[in-house]
Amino acid sequence: MKIKNILKSFIPPIFLYILNFLTRNKGLPPFYSTIDRHIKTSDKIIILGNGPSLKAQLTNSIDILKSNICVCVNSFVLTEYYSIIKPKVYILIDPAYFEGYAVPEVDKEIITVLDNLVSKTTWDIDLIVCSKYKNNDRVQKLISNPHINVLFINLDKYDTFYSKEKQFELFNKNKIEAPSQTVLNTAVYLSIFWRYKTIILIGADTSWHEEVRIDQETNELYYEDEHFYGLQKRISYNNPKIKIPNRLHQDFFAIARALEYYWLLREYADYNYVSVYNASEKSWIDAFERKKLTDFK
Repeated sequence: MKIKNILKSFIPPIFLYILNFLTRNKGLPPFYSTIDRHIKTSDKIIILGNGPSLKAQLTNSIDILKSNICVCVNSFVLTEYYSIIKPKVYILIDPAYFEGYAVPEVDKEIITVLDNLVSKTTWDIDLIVCSKYKNNDRVQKLISNPHINVLFINLDKYDTFYSKEKQFELFNKNKIEAPSQTVLNTAVYLSIFWRYKTIILIGADTSWHEEVRIDQETNELYYEDEHFYGLQKRISYNNPKIKIPNRLHQDFFAIARALEYYWLLREYADYNYVSVYNASEKSWIDAFERKKLTDFK
């Protein structure tokens, strides 16, 4: 890192670009992105996180959600609200959805999510998947439903010397990885990328630090993982395929990174002249202006 800072101070930008191109992470798949094929039909979009606070808003504001373009993520399809709201965008970027998971019960739920997407989706929807899975068998199964339009997002990690403005310019082409610590980071990025003028977050509790637990006998790190549709114990692993447990500081770093990325996304939104609002009933995200969902009727 010190060497990079020295180089950044003395080497002209064009040479830094060439150096970065030659030394970027090896073993990554070629650049591939189709997210620009999403078609807007409105200037407003609502992103639904699966936090506990979403439950009240689903009950009290269902008409607002049904009448707007909505983005849903992860296991939302397993709820009755999927067929009621009929979201136009669905995001699955966790590698576990396409690589499997070390815990059989979790992998079973993942398969159920994919099966339900195929069987329940009777309207046209854009499904966002990481581009490295474009030839994955599970993705091919999703494509078998003609209503599911799979769009691929580039989430390759390139180490860059870019200025903030250059970074945002490349975000606008999905040429470098956008903030993606969490699926909601990605949802906000996509909504900005697509230039929705008004982007609204609900159910974005981001309160994992309240749910973390340490077994006082084994030091096992786990979560009392709460969503609007239920609570389950979830052991924290750093690899979805093998049972290598995370350490507490690693999870706290990840939480902090997710929150930091929202501030970067706020700057990215300003760069593109769009607005992001947090209308969650409860949320630890402090980067976006707070509003009530009813303000957007």
